Amino acid sequence: MNAHTEIEYFADVMADLPLDEDLKLNIYRIVQEQIINIFKHASASEANVAIYPMGKSLFIEITDNGKGFDPLVKRKGVGITNMINRAELYNGAVHIDSRSGEGCRIEIRIPVCL
Repeated sequence: MNAHTEIEYFADVMADLPLDEDLKLNIYRIVQEQIINIFKHASASEANVAIYPMGKSLFIEITDNGKGFDPLVKRKGVGITNMINRAELYNGAVHIDSRSGEGCRIEIRIPVCL
């Protein structure tokens, strides 16, 4: 992505996490959805993805320094709803922290046995 967009992407992903393949695919789709949102809508210059274990959960954090949005305002697309549904399949929780002009932080916690 760094070579093909003007957004500088950073990733901090712990390698070789012992996760089931379905969960790995859902995590990939969640991250993919938000990266697409950042690319299409955020007008960001930087985006970060972090995935790591925290206690008995897997923690996923996706942030950008873009224009932000009000998470309480209904949107036309289904991207964020899909991310929430994917996390909830694994009893996970999604927290969105964004305000106009202040970028976006999406935090996802999924209980796992590592």
